[in-house]
Amino acid sequence: MGIFSERLRRWIRESGQSDAEAARRLGLQPQRLSNYVTGKTQPDIETIVRICTTLGVSPNFLFGFPAPEAETEEALIAQAICGRLKALDSAKLLLIRDLIANIDAFEYPEHGGGRGAGRK
Repeated sequence: MGIFSERLRRWIRESGQSDAEAARRLGLQPQRLSNYVTGKTQPDIETIVRICTTLGVSPNFLFGFPAPEAETEEALIAQAICGRLKALDSAKLLLIRDLIANIDAFEYPEHGGGRGAGRK
């Protein structure tokens, strides 16, 4: 099994999805995804692009090639976050959006309570 299969399998496991749900999110038939995860077959370029877009990773990462110089640590963090967010349903995305939009209104009881208390 190659690095592509390993990284694809790890993404499914870490995202907490079933194989069927992962296949649906990737736009693949379950058997086709199974073939990629087990290393029986490799995807065509169109499928690679779809998988990378859905996972929020570069083909270089997925296939274990060195990252180009332009892929800074900040860019890689952003890709990882986007990949995780893409795995969420719309209700969870709306909740995250609302939490971020209202973050200053939250109480911080571990720092004495009150709006923004204890923050620097």
